[in-house]
Amino acid sequence: MLLKDKVVLVINAELPVGKAIAIDCARHGAHVAINADPMTRQAAEILSAIAALGRRGYCVEGQALEASSARALVADVVQALGRFDVLISCAAVAPPHDFLTTPADAFQRAVKVGVTGTYAALQAAARQMIAQGWGGAIIAVNTEPPGQAFNAIAYAETQDLMQMWADTLRKDEVRCNMVRLDAPRAQAGADLTAFDELTGPVVFLASDLARNVSGTTIRVGDGAPLAMVTA
Repeated sequence: MLLKDKVVLVINAELPVGKAIAIDCARHGAHVAINADPMTRQAAEILSAIAALGRRGYCVEGQALEASSARALVADVVQALGRFDVLISCAAVAPPHDFLTTPADAFQRAVKVGVTGTYAALQAAARQMIAQGWGGAIIAVNTEPPGQAFNAIAYAETQDLMQMWADTLRKDEVRCNMVRLDAPRAQAGADLTAFDELTGPVVFLASDLARNVSGTTIRVGDGAPLAMVTA
């Protein structure tokens, strides 16, 4: 088991890709916290699947929109599951607009969740991993079609952020990487098999096998050379 007894937090786990990643992490031995509304059917299905695999699952509410809320998410996971080893942040769904039609308020909301929230979550996770003394892994996952205005900016910002923090956190054994699932698989619905080619690289990056891998972007899917890695 690649992730035996590690504790993983999956942000935006109610999305199909988040669900697939959370379940596959449990399949590889992790205890999994999901950041989702606990009252939804998706959350219940994920927790049930995790339990069926003999792993502990936990649902933590709230959004990492700023530093204080991100710290609260991480602290909640530590209290429930005892430690914190891996943060997997799945990109929130972007407004369905192109560059010329995106309303300003929709764009601002999306930036607050997708860029500011990603930064806050990364910072809170890294601080906890460093405090524990054994490092960990932070993985940003992007599955949005590339033609949307917000996604193009969020993808570029997140990629730069992961590369910057990879250099900063290397000495503390905290790894920062990104996985991008290209269209058309990015537009898949509830069929979790559509994400099989994505979950493998995510699990690998979360595992100790990737202890020397940081600051990379892995692109997978029909629209890209399979598992193309860029430093």
